[in-house]
Amino acid sequence: MSFPYPINVSIPNGPNQPRNDQPGMKTNFNNINGFLSVDLVAPGTNVGGKGAGFHKQVTYFNQNLPAAQTDPQSVGFTANASALGGNAQGSASTIVQQFYRNQSGTFHAVPVKAFGFITTPNTRSNTFNVTSITRTGLGIYTVVLATGATNSVNYAILVSASRSAGGLAVFPTYSITNTSTFDLNFNAVSGGNVVFIDPVTFSFSVMQT
Repeated sequence: MSFPYPINVSIPNGPNQPRNDQPGMKTNFNNINGFLSVDLVAPGTNVGGKGAGFHKQVTYFNQNLPAAQTDPQSVGFTANASALGGNAQGSASTIVQQFYRNQSGTFHAVPVKAFGFITTPNTRSNTFNVTSITRTGLGIYTVVLATGATNSVNYAILVSASRSAGGLAVFPTYSITNTSTFDLNFNAVSGGNVVFIDPVTFSFSVMQT
């Protein structure tokens, strides 16, 4: 947020006559209303049954790397992951993200970048930041993430699968093909052989700093 709402901290001034300070007090009050309304329900209004003092959002002005904290104090802040020193390595994001720091250390506020719960063959029962899921063959699925969900091919995929319709235990693997696309493969052991097979449902989450 820029700061177009200057506050004259010398108003009101005790020795002044109130009538002399009144215009400045009015200006200060209007400016206070202005900057409070950036993130809060505006004073004197009501949104969805909630009045002044309730947050609409939290806007960070810029990146800030806080000093070490002492329990029970903690602080939320935004920074590029790559600016966190030894805590972030490789292709850690250079795009500002939200973190928090407590006495134990610094932690990513939202490391989960995408999620999917799929009922096969191709029903997206619950997804986030997923553009498409395509079944390209028995037990083989290609997942395309929303643009910007990840910033490199260095992300982690946690995937689980239910048993197949026939009751076989299903074992998932994955292969990352580019920044926003990966393949999921599902196998089972049948008759002593490893075969591709569809689970009844599967789920995955994508994590990255």
